[in-house]
Amino acid sequence: MKKYLSVLLINIALFAPAAQAAYIDYNGNVNADTNTSYSWVLGSTMWGAVESGDGTGTASSGFTSLNGLDISLFSFTFGDLELTDYLSPTATEAGFEYYSEGDGSIEQMQFFYDGGLWASATLNFLQVDVDNSSDASATGFGSANLTSYGLNDAFFNEVMLLTGGTGLLTFDISGFTPINSTGDFTSTGRISVSAVPLPAALWLFGPALLGFMGFRRKKSCI
Repeated sequence: MKKYLSVLLINIALFAPAAQAAYIDYNGNVNADTNTSYSWVLGSTMWGAVESGDGTGTASSGFTSLNGLDISLFSFTFGDLELTDYLSPTATEAGFEYYSEGDGSIEQMQFFYDGGLWASATLNFLQVDVDNSSDASATGFGSANLTSYGLNDAFFNEVMLLTGGTGLLTFDISGFTPINSTGDFTSTGRISVSAVPLPAALWLFGPALLGFMGFRRKKSCI
């Protein structure tokens, strides 16, 4: 009996499903600066820095800390990233721009609700991808780690709980639209949190183990 129950408990721990990701969709803006000589798309060259960016929530799912709130009042800001790696696209091959902290001047990413600071984060990187040198529809992705909370700690604490204490947020940017020739773009994207599966497995494993231990104690008293 003990052998079979042990196998059952291991299976529960191994195959417990991960919690679904929580996410926030947003519309945003990005301001790039500093001309470079690195070729990009449609005869243009890469920008050497991302000076600033922001976003405003349009939809959300999975965040209990946002339940009942107006997602359009959720916003974020970031900035001061430098072009630290790149690959110029060709007519047949993809290229990318990789922006991260490169000048020692760190600007915290900040999250707000209705103007009040909710959390601060370190923005790790932002990458922009194109399929080839004729691709005018760049996409992107990036990540950040929450570092502290502000006037309200509910959002910060929920992200920390879901990520096992890492505070990791991932960004998927579905598109950039240039609005002028001076580096201003509009963007659309999604901020996601993927829940760590291990705590869920332990929550299932723990009660089962305690139940088994209780069963063994009762049996030994007979």
